[in-house]
Amino acid sequence: MESHSLMHDFNRRRCQSYYWWEGAPASYPVFKARMLKDYPQAHDCIETLLPVGFASAEAGIGGAITTLASINTYLNSNLQHWARRARPWSQLLTPAPLHRTLYEAALRESAELLFDAWQASEAVRGWVAVEIEPSEYHSAAGTLRRARELANLMPNIMVSVPLSEMGCEVIEELVATGHAVNASLCFSVAQLRAGLAAIRRGRQRALSQGVCLKRTRHLISVIYTGLMTHPEFKMQAAQFGIELSATEQRWAEVALYRALSGAMLGYSEATWLMVPGLAPDPQGALARGWPAQGSVQEPVLYSADDRQIEALIRVSSDAPSSEDQDLAAVPVDIMQRLLRIPAFRQVWGADSLASACFARHPVFLQNIAQSLRAYTRLLGVARQVSPPSYSPVLSSNEPFQTGACLRKSG
Repeated sequence: MESHSLMHDFNRRRCQSYYWWEGAPASYPVFKARMLKDYPQAHDCIETLLPVGFASAEAGIGGAITTLASINTYLNSNLQHWARRARPWSQLLTPAPLHRTLYEAALRESAELLFDAWQASEAVRGWVAVEIEPSEYHSAAGTLRRARELANLMPNIMVSVPLSEMGCEVIEELVATGHAVNASLCFSVAQLRAGLAAIRRGRQRALSQGVCLKRTRHLISVIYTGLMTHPEFKMQAAQFGIELSATEQRWAEVALYRALSGAMLGYSEATWLMVPGLAPDPQGALARGWPAQGSVQEPVLYSADDRQIEALIRVSSDAPSSEDQDLAAVPVDIMQRLLRIPAFRQVWGADSLASACFARHPVFLQNIAQSLRAYTRLLGVARQVSPPSYSPVLSSNEPFQTGACLRKSG
C-alpha cells in the first residue's frame, strides 16, 4: 500500500492549512511510534501528518484541541502518577478544589509540550485550545473569569468559549484584552457571523487601547456531532416526507461546510474555521473536506483524533484524488429537498437563527450535555487519585442544568 495520492494532496496544500490533534498532546509521540511500527509502508505519509516534534513543521499537525473528555482519558491513562502529584495538593490550603487543580495541571502540561513550537513559529503553530468547565457557564462574568484563569496557565493556551449569545460577550472581552479564543460549538452560519463580529469588535477595542495582537490567533470550531446526525433533523425531514439517503446527508454536510467556509472569505483578522477533517469516513473526508485546488485564501483548519488519523493512514493508498469532488456543485434536486427542511434552513441561512436561540438549539444542548458528563467524570477521577478525605464541594451551579433550555426546533 502506497500513499502517493495522499502525499501529493498534503504537499500541494502544505502552505494553506494544518491539521490539529484532537486530544491530550502527551499521547502524540506514543501514537506516532505505533503508527510507524504498524504501517511501515506508509512511512512518508506518517512523517507528513505527524512531524518530529509536535507542531514543528509547516505541514501536518500544527496544534491541539483538548476537551474535558480527552483530558479525562489522559488522566485515567496514568492514575498512579496523578495520585502521587495530588497528595501534596490535598494538603495545601487553597480555595481551588482538587479536581480543578488536577485539570489545570494536565492543561499546563499539554501546553508546555507545544510551547517551543509556538515560540519558534511566532504563534502560528503550537496552540492548545482548552475547554471551560460547564459549571462556569451560569453567567458571562463567571465564564470570563474562568477563561482568563485558564488562558493565564500558559501563553499558548487558547480558551474555547461556546458560541452562544452570552458567549459572544465573553469572546469580545477576551479578544479585547489580547487573549486567543476558540469560538466553539458552531453549527450554523448565523453563529459564525456572530462570532466573527464579536472577534472583530474585540480586536478593534484592543487596537484602540494599545493592546498588542501580534501573537493572538482565533478559531471558530464546527461541532463534530452536528445537525445532520441529530434526531431532530431527521424528524423534521420526515414531517415533510423527506428521507435522506446517506449520500444526501453527505451532500448536506458539504452544503453547510461551504456556507460556513464561504462566510469566512475576506475575513483576514487571524481567524480560522476549524472543521473535523477525517471522521467518520476517511475517504469521504478526503473527497469532500479539503478546499479545491487554488483556493489558497480559504482560512480552514482540520482536526482529527488518533483513531481518525489511523484510519486515514490505513486507507491512504486508496484515497481518490479530491479535485473533482471539491469542484462539484451540490446537486440542485438535493439542495431543493434540503431547503424544505426548517432545521437545515436555520443553520444554512445567514440570518435564519436568532442569537438568542443559539444556546437553546438541540445541537448546542446535546454538546453541552456531553461536556457536563465529562465534567462529572473529572470529579470521579479526582476522587480516585485523592486521599479518602477528599470531598469536592459543588457550587449551586453544579451540575449545570440543561433541561430548562430544551425546546422544539422548527
